[in-house]
Amino acid sequence: MKQILLSLTLLFALSACSKMDDNGDFGGTWQLTSWITKSDSTVVATNADAIYYYVQGELMKTQKLGEEVFYLMTFRTTSDSLFIDQIYMSPFDSIVPPDSLARFGFTPSGSFRFDALSSKSMVLSNEENVLTFRKY
Repeated sequence: MKQILLSLTLLFALSACSKMDDNGDFGGTWQLTSWITKSDSTVVATNADAIYYYVQGELMKTQKLGEEVFYLMTFRTTSDSLFIDQIYMSPFDSIVPPDSLARFGFTPSGSFRFDALSSKSMVLSNEENVLTFRKY
């Protein structure tokens, strides 16, 4: 009986490990604290705008608190870049292009560069914007 219990515990532990987030520091909830345009250094948004990026597994969600609409997407990362793949708008369940997320700092390319990334802060940039986040 003791051996069966140990085997079951090990089995559950191993299955839980396979579902763990592989995103390192990138995984978790990020609050946008500053969004600045590269062209003229205009501040587009701050933490008062309540824009969040949620990252877990192979999915990322963007949402402005208090709004019903949110976007769920798949992504890929390299050591210095983030690439957005398929984007779904909910609650309408429609596939949309990256420029649909312009109000969250995305551009039509759907990619960002990791200018900085730690367990507490992140800076993303693309052709037009620099976005600064804090881990929430």
